[in-house]
Amino acid sequence: MTYLLKSRSEPTQLLPASSEEQQRKINEVRELLGDLPTEMPNFLSDATIRRFLRARNWSTTKATKSLKETTSWRRHYKPEKIRWESIADSENEAKRAYIPDYLDKNGRMVFVTLPAIKTKTSEKDHLKYLVYNLETLLMYSEDAEEECIVWISDFQGWAISSTPFSLTRQSLHIIQQYYPGLIAVAILTNPPIIFESFWKV
Repeated sequence: MTYLLKSRSEPTQLLPASSEEQQRKINEVRELLGDLPTEMPNFLSDATIRRFLRARNWSTTKATKSLKETTSWRRHYKPEKIRWESIADSENEAKRAYIPDYLDKNGRMVFVTLPAIKTKTSEKDHLKYLVYNLETLLMYSEDAEEECIVWISDFQGWAISSTPFSLTRQSLHIIQQYYPGLIAVAILTNPPIIFESFWKV
């Protein structure tokens, strides 16, 4: 059985009708962020602010709050400093999550996860590998005008011992809170019924 989960917009505002209106909101968020754009100029680009605005249905208040939380996380976690050399020995993790060398029929990048393969690393290293992949996806989709990543997760053979619930929740939290507006659609194949609680997060 396969489930298709699309990204959900918050039903608070309509999308701006013009690029001028979008830019006005981007500028407004920049003002609300204060000195943060100066501290993280590479991350807080117009494209990033637009992505957060889009994910928060163009609410400048919600986008600003989310960006402040994300910049605080990035300041401490430093995801941009993760290099392949530091995770290259995680061969098992590379089988559990990877970016294939093909696009979907709409030209979108694909991210594949196989949760049934039991993780052999610590939660810290697992999340580090996840963030590395998310940063890679982000780098190649920075200028996208809409969500552009297709996430395929095959749960065939999954057991509770494969991926602890705490790790699943942490992974979802990182994706939803710090990389909003990136995932266009999630395709879950053979998901266990017990996972229904996560779909409502």
